[in-house]
Amino acid sequence: NMNGQVLHQWHFSCASIPNVNKEFCPDYWVKAHVWDNGELMAMVPYIGLIKLDRDSNLLWFTPGIFHHDFDIASNGDIYALSMKKSTLNNAPIIMNNISIYSASGKLIKEISLYDLFKEYPDPSYLKKVGNPAISMEPPFAPYDQGDVFHVNSVQIITKEEAQHSKIFKEGQLLISVREMGLIMAIDPALEKIDWLMDAGIWHKGQHFAKLLNNGNILIFDNFYTKTLSRVIEFDPLSRKIIWDFKNPGDQFFSRLIGECYRLPNNNTLI
Repeated sequence: NMNGQVLHQWHFSCASIPNVNKEFCPDYWVKAHVWDNGELMAMVPYIGLIKLDRDSNLLWFTPGIFHHDFDIASNGDIYALSMKKSTLNNAPIIMNNISIYSASGKLIKEISLYDLFKEYPDPSYLKKVGNPAISMEPPFAPYDQGDVFHVNSVQIITKEEAQHSKIFKEGQLLISVREMGLIMAIDPALEKIDWLMDAGIWHKGQHFAKLLNNGNILIFDNFYTKTLSRVIEFDPLSRKIIWDFKNPGDQFFSRLIGECYRLPNNNTLI
């Protein structure tokens, strides 16, 4: 709870799942969601999604190359970030998708980032990934060849979050696209980009863009400088920074990942 007391624990190893390569089973989850009845869903990175009951018994498992983040809609549908290896112009590329599953773990559909940019009126964004072999830039190039999108957060915008915004609508998806330095709002029903914003307030390499109830966006700005990260809250309409946190004395820096949450008491968890 908010006093730091452990109320309940779940334990599950993906090594116990049949037909899963035990060699690649991580001993951690990257995201979890708990329901009031004690059931829990978690993302086992690059292995799949699991749902457990209160006693840590496996209810279902959905295999897939999932990473970073997922969100759950009010009807129980699950929106998870996933990837697939492919080729483009004879070069390897990692296609990033938003995979939508039912509450029982059955695939409903996948939304391809590449297809979204193909339909977007401004062709300059797609040209950036036209040749994956040469579009990677430091400091990200050494990690995954062809990872030209690298979506790292997804948020289903709720009615409460949309009511104070003149830009976003209930049901849109807000995502962060690290390699392109973008944050975007997507209409998942029409599978189109409704809004996007380039790096400038933040720096390319960002993580975890989240719309707040006040209409502002909170984001982890990994590369504020080469050795310093920060967290900023900004107004997407005026494009002005409202609040930020950086701590040069403690060398606050994350090269690869980072998350930030606005808590109910208005503090920020980083």
